[in-house]
Amino acid sequence: MLNTPIAAVESGDRVQHNSSAPSGGLIAPPATIDFEAIKRSIRRNRWIILGAIGLAMAAGIIITMLMRPEFTAKSSVQIEQRSERILDSEELQPMVAPQESERFLATQIDILSSRRLALKLIEAEGLLTDADFLAVAGVSDPGEMTEARLRETLINYLSDRSNFDLPYDTRIVNISFTDPSATRAAKIANAYAEVFIQDNIDRKIESGDYARTFLNSQLADAKLKLEESERELNSYARASGVIQLPEKEGVQGISDTITTRTLVSLNDSASAAEARRVEAEANWRRASSTPANLLPEVLTNSAYQALQAERTRAVADLDKELAVHKPDHPNAQAIQARLDAINEQGNRIAAQIKGSIRAGYDSARAQEATLKDRVAALQGEFLTEQDRSVQQNILKREVDTTRVLYDDLLQRVKEVGAQTSITANNITLLDQATPPLRPSSPRVAFNMMLSLFIGIVLAALATAIRTLADDRLRSAVDVQNRLHIPVLGSIPAYTGTDEVSEVFEDPKSEQSEAIHSLRTSFLLRMGTIGKRSVVVTSSEPSEGKSTTLLALARDLARLGKRVLLVDADLRRPRLHHLLKISDRTGLSDVLAEAVPAAQAIHHIGSGVDALLAGSTIDDSASVLNSERFVLFTKQLEDEYDFVLFDGPPVLGLADAPTLAMHVGAVIFVLESDRARVGKARIALGRLTATDAVLLGALLTKVDLNQDGYGYGSNYYEYASSEA
Repeated sequence: MLNTPIAAVESGDRVQHNSSAPSGGLIAPPATIDFEAIKRSIRRNRWIILGAIGLAMAAGIIITMLMRPEFTAKSSVQIEQRSERILDSEELQPMVAPQESERFLATQIDILSSRRLALKLIEAEGLLTDADFLAVAGVSDPGEMTEARLRETLINYLSDRSNFDLPYDTRIVNISFTDPSATRAAKIANAYAEVFIQDNIDRKIESGDYARTFLNSQLADAKLKLEESERELNSYARASGVIQLPEKEGVQGISDTITTRTLVSLNDSASAAEARRVEAEANWRRASSTPANLLPEVLTNSAYQALQAERTRAVADLDKELAVHKPDHPNAQAIQARLDAINEQGNRIAAQIKGSIRAGYDSARAQEATLKDRVAALQGEFLTEQDRSVQQNILKREVDTTRVLYDDLLQRVKEVGAQTSITANNITLLDQATPPLRPSSPRVAFNMMLSLFIGIVLAALATAIRTLADDRLRSAVDVQNRLHIPVLGSIPAYTGTDEVSEVFEDPKSEQSEAIHSLRTSFLLRMGTIGKRSVVVTSSEPSEGKSTTLLALARDLARLGKRVLLVDADLRRPRLHHLLKISDRTGLSDVLAEAVPAAQAIHHIGSGVDALLAGSTIDDSASVLNSERFVLFTKQLEDEYDFVLFDGPPVLGLADAPTLAMHVGAVIFVLESDRARVGKARIALGRLTATDAVLLGALLTKVDLNQDGYGYGSNYYEYASSEA
């Protein structure tokens, strides 16, 4: 509902409602970006904004013209993680893992920007005695500075003027230097690259020299230790009597001595003798169980085979002779005797062969026994010698270990010597700097853009500060956003020479159109709350409430409404001046019962009557708070469609709150670009204390050429042009 009492106003922009306020009470809108307010603020402060930007641009132009031209020369180097391998051996510097590539390159950039490299460049280029460079670096009189301070000054200058850029995903470093002289800029940029490359080589050489010195000291220590351990081994061998032979393939963990080798040899022989004995024994067992003439050795014997052939012939001769003669024939007996001799000789050969098998078996058995006895005897000597060789083996292993270490160190020293003598480098010069043809500074376009940006920032700050510090209310949006009350209308300011009342009477004027809009809002609100009387007040005097109220009354009368204007400002009445009425009998006289009401009311036009303030009285607040005034107000409401009270200002007086307490509603007038938020809130707070019904705010003397009223202004001009 719109008849809600005025909400209590806090010290901030939000409104605190009474707990008894109906649901139709005003609610502060959520905080949002008000682009219209920004546009209005820019429009109001346009000259400040243009001035700030203009000053910044002018300053930028002046500074640019005063700046000394400077030139930037650029050289570039390529950095690899490893230099090209020349020797087939490990490098002095450790290999950089691929995942450490970024860290490696960042380290190289740090080396480039280090004081050490800057000092080398100063020494290499003779900058300590270069008068031109010293003057550019800000050293006017080098003689007044110590050498250390002079070096520090030049180092700082080089550091400030140099830049080392490593583009993403590349190994090429761009080295740039800025100087007033294009030739000197190119010279120092190239010097940086050359000194960086040479410094990298020097660091490698220094690293190699250190490694070589360290390895030589380690090699000398290893040599002394090797000699000492060999002497200890020889002394122990001489004392223990254990003679170790030169190493050869043998049993691991067993000392190679004369006893060891003899034992091994005898053991091998015993094993072979045992094998021969086993074989001879097997042959004998086979021969002992087989007839002699059936032994393979006998059958394969050449003499035995010749006898068997001769026996075969003898048997054939005997068979042939027996076929002719009897067995006792001399020829037959002779052949038989020859056959018997052959058999006897064959038996004798077989017996000899069998006996030789037996002799071989006996010999192998005897030889085996002899060798085993010798092996058994040497085993005791071997175990005793092994006990004495334990310490000797320890000393020998120490000698071997020391010799291996010595050989490795000797080889490493040779490799280090070869590597340090080679100047292979992982940094190469890619592009040399040349004197630039155009200066890199000042950058006119950049300076102008920067000046523009600074001007915009300054303008924004000035506008923001002015806007925050300015609590004046200029538009209906300001009233709604900062006071959180509805706005009934906005009356344009009039700057012409005609009477204001005549302007309001002009149906095509901006002010007349605004009054029509106010009338519509007024009727809608008054019809909603069901009231017929309203007091028009403001926080301060001279805010245009009387003039506007008169125009509203006449506009209501045009609709056939009977309207009464009541000048309720009993201290400083003004309505009689506007109406140009000399008879000032009015409200105070009626309330004092000095004159009847009908006599005090003036008819000023069709449907519009006026009741002036009347005689001046001292205690006007008591009069307005009297029962007589309440009854008189009700009487007026019965006789007129609308009773419009022109009330005094709220601040400093009790009259306006008293009026608000006894009339139907309140219209709060605010003069645009004059009314302030603080005073308006205080005034609204006083009205709130009376539980008055706030009809809305009325903004007067609004400048339509600013503060976002472009549409309304154009509309009014359109209406005028149509006429």
